[in-house]
Amino acid sequence: MSLTTEMDCELELLSPERIEVLWPEIKPLIDTVPIPGGSDSPFAVDADYIWHTATHGVSHIFGFFAEGKLAMVLVSQFGLVEGTKTASILTLAGKDLTKFRANGAKSVDTYAEPRLAKIYLRKFGFTNSCSYVRMTL
Repeated sequence: MSLTTEMDCELELLSPERIEVLWPEIKPLIDTVPIPGGSDSPFAVDADYIWHTATHGVSHIFGFFAEGKLAMVLVSQFGLVEGTKTASILTLAGKDLTKFRANGAKSVDTYAEPRLAKIYLRKFGFTNSCSYVRMTL
């Protein structure tokens, strides 16, 4: 499944077979960004985890192609968080995330656990725009 966005990119939900073909291009993108999975995570979320889950239909990789070349990937996974079905973005990685600006976007927002928030603020040019808090009932 693919569609053309207003970013001059084609967006494709990659099948497990397509992931296998594109993995030599996908893995270096994923390896360049920190991925959630803090001390409370029961497993390591890394490129190997994404490979295994994406090629078995557990997580999903969306590829953004510019001029026919893979430019960015977004990896998502559905799961239960405190009994509620959620869609989590495991990573957004690419050679030039500023391509979102071509679509009129003024910013890229992300929810991040405190450990990753510190990395995003220090290393990737994010600013602290709000706080996300939760009360477990």
